[in-house]
Amino acid sequence: MPGQFVSRSGGFTLQDYLPRDMDTYFNYRGSLTTPPCSEGVTWVWFTDNRQVSDRQ
Repeated sequence: MPGQFVSRSGGFTLQDYLPRDMDTYFNYRGSLTTPPCSEGVTWVWFTDNRQVSDRQ
């Protein structure tokens, strides 16, 4: 939900949402997309995308 903090307890690990093939990804250095647009951000895009519903 944009602009809202959502807390979830239990049953969630980042590994559940990462692709199985961790060898295929793109990354680049850039900045945040919203002010103050701070630099020093590393963007990572995996070629194996995952869908996450609003409920999740």
